[in-house]
Amino acid sequence: MTRFVVLGFILSSIASPQSIPMASSADGAILHFATSNALKGEPLALSSVRVFRHAETPIPQPVDLRDSRVITGPYLSSDATTTGVFAYYPCSGSCMGESPPNSLQLQRNGKEYSFQAAGFRVSRNGRFVLETSFGFGLIAPTLRDLDTGTSGNPARMLSGLPAQSLTNQGTVLSFDYSQARITPLGRPPLMVFDNQNANIVDASISADGNAVAILTEVPQGKLVFRSYFKLFLIEVASLNSTTLFEGFSTIRGLMISDDGRRLVLNRGEELVLWDRSTGWRSLLTHREKFADLLLSGDGNTVFATTSTNRIYRIDASSGESSQLYAPFPTYLRGQTGSTYPGSLFRFSTDYAGPELELQVDSKNYPRIESEANLLDFQVPWEATGLKGDSRVMEIQSPDSPFVLRSKLFFEEKSSPRLFVDLRTQSITATNQDFTAFINEQNPARPGEIIHFWATGLGPLDRPVPTGAKGPSDPPAKPLEPAACYIFGKDGIPAPRGLEIPTQIYAPNFVGLYQFDVIIPEDWPPGTANIFCKGPADFGSGGDILIAAKP
Repeated sequence: MTRFVVLGFILSSIASPQSIPMASSADGAILHFATSNALKGEPLALSSVRVFRHAETPIPQPVDLRDSRVITGPYLSSDATTTGVFAYYPCSGSCMGESPPNSLQLQRNGKEYSFQAAGFRVSRNGRFVLETSFGFGLIAPTLRDLDTGTSGNPARMLSGLPAQSLTNQGTVLSFDYSQARITPLGRPPLMVFDNQNANIVDASISADGNAVAILTEVPQGKLVFRSYFKLFLIEVASLNSTTLFEGFSTIRGLMISDDGRRLVLNRGEELVLWDRSTGWRSLLTHREKFADLLLSGDGNTVFATTSTNRIYRIDASSGESSQLYAPFPTYLRGQTGSTYPGSLFRFSTDYAGPELELQVDSKNYPRIESEANLLDFQVPWEATGLKGDSRVMEIQSPDSPFVLRSKLFFEEKSSPRLFVDLRTQSITATNQDFTAFINEQNPARPGEIIHFWATGLGPLDRPVPTGAKGPSDPPAKPLEPAACYIFGKDGIPAPRGLEIPTQIYAPNFVGLYQFDVIIPEDWPPGTANIFCKGPADFGSGGDILIAAKP
């Protein structure tokens, strides 16, 4: 195993996908979507979630709807005259006795509305708002008619059927594991689905109230690891039910058009469309997998996002598709490494394409090649004036109108930051000949030289340009080398300084320092801790497993 493979493992990580909520006008001409990114050229400020409008121009425009809480998604009525945002803020404890954590802000017919509740549904025409509330087994929704100003509880249901969908006439669709019912405005509930042999995983009612789509998952036994789905379309007037799909599949969401003539399913790597006249057909496939799905009210336009935050528009009739926005990250998480000059620092993210750049004070920071979903950069050697300070950094791409901003804090003093496995807190280290990682199957041996890596040690004994790999013959050395110590579990045996034959700027790598240390000959077997610190007594460490001496 080469050193390159070793460091490839050190730099590996996993990031989870992030949603881009969307809403559109009925004809699909206007799209609103929420993202934490800012537009290029906007005043320098930290990124926060906002709603943007995509319509006539390729550059999205911010929607003038703000909330002091965290925006979770946009609302847009069929005729695009009612706009709004859903927002959330975390409560301090169990939420008991506190205001509901969710809010809905709407602008309609020149009026502004603000609601607070546990959750919301808004009709496609913007007239009706359904508020759901916390309750001990009681689902007590409040239905508000914004045209008449009246409100009431259309369906107080002791059986616990949560409200899930709302029509333009104020009809509420509710479902639980095996039952679904609709509650027309001013009339008693009507059961539209009851099957004790299936679990309802999703359901939606058309905006005109004439059709209900219900997706169920049928249990297959403990030894079956795939999901068996059935999709039903129910005609409300007759309660006739048609099975549209049945089989093993991956289904991540469905949407129904306002008139119930079309359905779209997200099947992971494929979007499929059902039409009353033509049946099923494939719309678009993508290896990145689709995350969010939106069908315009008229059923003619599909919007979809992928796991790398691409946004597509698809003509549902012709199947023609176009990419509205290129891949771009929506978050940065888990900063590791060091922000001391010359060192590598990194973030996990939902997209880390090679075209991405990082700027601080309008200066590009060198990008370091890494694994998927990781962004690794080097703090320039020349950035000594930023020590102990903070700046707003920007992630940019030539292919995207967006930038992602975050605060970057620069360390004031040099100190080693060892690479550890975040799950086990073990140092990522190899044995003496670099052929294997040290772990339970291959513990370190007393008297053996082990190798591990760190960032943050600062200036070198010779000039190495920013972005250049470390020299190998001879290697560069830190001017302020670290000291390393080994500790026994519960303080037994007593801490001991480690012999460090080699402490260098890692050859052929950028921003990394290599440590070669000797495990003491008489160190007992078991888990020990290695800690390294710089001249300022700052440092880091991790566990290492040591074998019994032969």
